[in-house]
Amino acid sequence: MPIVATVVVAEAMLALAYDDAAIAAWLLGLAARIRGADDPTDLMVARVAAGARAVLGAGGFDEQWSAGWAASRAEALDLADPSGGQVRRR
Repeated sequence: MPIVATVVVAEAMLALAYDDAAIAAWLLGLAARIRGADDPTDLMVARVAAGARAVLGAGGFDEQWSAGWAASRAEALDLADPSGGQVRRR
């Protein structure tokens, strides 16, 4: 599901641009769960993670990222399903 994960990372970038670093970090964790692993080498992931860490601090970022990662793959895909009009928030 790399394409779905990429779309969720793009939404994380938008969340950060709209000053919602907590949702951005959570979405990065969700994208990692969908992908099956974190991908810190992805330039978009690295930029969003750096921006969210700058706002939330390392602990705050890790807490939000872990909350996204904690979803099962099926739950993560359900949360990312666009049939609801947008990614559904926690």
